[in-house]
Amino acid sequence: MQKKKILINILLFLLVSSLILGIFFLNTSFFYQYLVPPVTLDKTIFIFRDWQVILNAAKCSNLGYDVYSNNPCDPFKSLHVYGSILLKLPIKDFLQFFYLIALPLTINGFFVILILLNFQFNNKIDYLIIFLFLLSPSTLLLLERFNIDIFIFIVIILISYFRSNVVSYLLIMLVSMTKFYPIVLSIFFIIRNNNNLKRILFFLTTVISFLIFVFYEREAIVKIINNQPQFTAYITTNFSIFAIKNFVDKYYNLNWYIILFFFLLSNIIFTVYFIKKYEKNFFNSEKIDEYKEILFILGVFILIFTYYIFSNFYYREIYIFCLIPLLLKKIRSDKNPFCKYFLYLICARYTFFIFMYHFIVFDPKGIFLFIKLFLDLLIMFYVLTFFLYTNIFIIKKKIKLL
Repeated sequence: MQKKKILINILLFLLVSSLILGIFFLNTSFFYQYLVPPVTLDKTIFIFRDWQVILNAAKCSNLGYDVYSNNPCDPFKSLHVYGSILLKLPIKDFLQFFYLIALPLTINGFFVILILLNFQFNNKIDYLIIFLFLLSPSTLLLLERFNIDIFIFIVIILISYFRSNVVSYLLIMLVSMTKFYPIVLSIFFIIRNNNNLKRILFFLTTVISFLIFVFYEREAIVKIINNQPQFTAYITTNFSIFAIKNFVDKYYNLNWYIILFFFLLSNIIFTVYFIKKYEKNFFNSEKIDEYKEILFILGVFILIFTYYIFSNFYYREIYIFCLIPLLLKKIRSDKNPFCKYFLYLICARYTFFIFMYHFIVFDPKGIFLFIKLFLDLLIMFYVLTFFLYTNIFIIKKKIKLL
C-alpha cells in the first residue's frame, strides 16, 4: 500500500509538473485567457512576475536607490512593497538562471509534492480535490507569479509537521519579515498544551522579536502603506470581505453595514450551535499536537487575518487547503456531516471558479462575479465559526491547566 502511494505521488507530480511547465513556457493563449491574467509589456509575457519585481528591487537597492520610492531597474517601475530583508539578496550575473528559472521551478515542484503528500489516494474524493486545487486559478496564479505567499504556505506545512519550537520561531520570523502578516502564525506556540510555559515564552519571544523588527522597519512600512494601490486587488481579482462591500456599493443600492451585522449575528448563532454539537469530539480532547489539527488551526487564523483585514489578490485562497486534511479525517473517522458539507462547498467553489473564471474576471457587473463573492463569503462564514470555536476551545484548555 505504501509503495502504491509513493508511485501514485510520483506519477501525479510528474503529470502536474509537466502540465504547469507546458502552460508556462508555451505561453498558450488558452492558459492566459481563461486561467491566469498575464503580465505583458510590448507583447512580452513576464513569467514569475512578482518574484522578478523583488529581484529588480534588490538590484536597484544595491545601486543605491530607495526602491520604496523609485525602482528604475524594473521594466514596469514597480516599487518594492515587502520587508527590506529581501533587498539583501545577492544579485550577481552568474545567479540569474538560478533566480529566474531554477528557484521558482524547484519551489513550485516542492509545493506540488507537499500537496500530494497530504492524501492517502484510497478514495475518489482525494483525486478530485487534488485536481480542483492544483488547477484552480488561485493556485495557478500563485505558481505563475511566484509570489512570496508560496513560501508562507510551505512554512505553514513545515511547522505543522515538524512541530519544533526553535525551527518554527525561525521560519515564522523569516516570513514575517517579508510580508508582515504571517506573524499571526505565532499562535502555533499557544494552541499546543504540552510544555505550556515553554511555549508561552516562545510566543512572547516571537511577538517581541517582530515588534523590534517593525520598529526598525517603521520608515519602510510607512512607504509600503503609501504604495498600497500597487498591491490592492481589483474587485474581480479580490479575495476579501472588501470585495463584497465594493461590489454592493458599486452595483446595488444596499446598506453594507446591515448586511455585515446580520452576517456576524448569524455566525455567532451558528457557532453556539456548533459548540453544543461538536465541542467534545472535534479536536483532540487532551491536547492539540497532531499535524492535521495544527495545520487546520493555522489555516483558519491566517484566513481570518487576511480575508477580514486586507484586500488580497485571489492567490491567497490557497490557505483554504490547510483545512482540507482535517476535514477529510473527520468525514472518514467521525462521519461528521458538518465537515462533509463544508468540504462539498469548497469543492463546488473551486469547480465554479475554474469553469467560470473568464466571465468572473472580465465581466465585473455579471452574476458570475456575484456568485463567486457569495461563495467566498459562505466559506469564510464556516471559517469564522471554526475561528470562534478554536479560540473558545483554547481558552477553556488553558484555564484547566491553571
